[in-house]
Amino acid sequence: MNWPGSSSMEANVSQAVPVDDEHIFISNGYNNGSGLFELSEDSDGWTTEDVWRDETLMRTRYTNVTIHDGYVYGLSDGILQCLDLRTGEEQWKRGRFGHGQILRVGDKILVQHEYKYLSLVAASPDRFEMLGRIPSMAGKSWNNLCLAGEYLLLRNAEEAVCYRLNINNTQGE
Repeated sequence: MNWPGSSSMEANVSQAVPVDDEHIFISNGYNNGSGLFELSEDSDGWTTEDVWRDETLMRTRYTNVTIHDGYVYGLSDGILQCLDLRTGEEQWKRGRFGHGQILRVGDKILVQHEYKYLSLVAASPDRFEMLGRIPSMAGKSWNNLCLAGEYLLLRNAEEAVCYRLNINNTQGE
């Protein structure tokens, strides 16, 4: 499978996520988009076959994706996008988060914006639903979120913060 980067520095920060024993999902923000690939092995070695591939979908850059109940969620060029994993069909694309990071917790997604905010979004293919948003850190943040029990740790190049979360309560508390 050819999956080169396509930036001025030929960056290739593809995010590969195993789906099951025979499939892998890959996304990339440097003009590759994303795809679902079937893996197989024979006497000549490993091969891949496109299940679907689309250079316009799930164009992640520095961010991870999450898979939940047959759908993939991720920041595509800074906008949260939901795709049907098996077909690649876009369910929705909403919100301007920049090149931040996401972390799914159950049926919710924490989104650390590239600048200033932390949001909570429902992991639902039916529609985009923002459940809450709070100010988090000043400055650019491309770092992964870390959840330890009910404690969420966030950091950027200048500061770190820790929040105690109760994300099962979607009434904003």
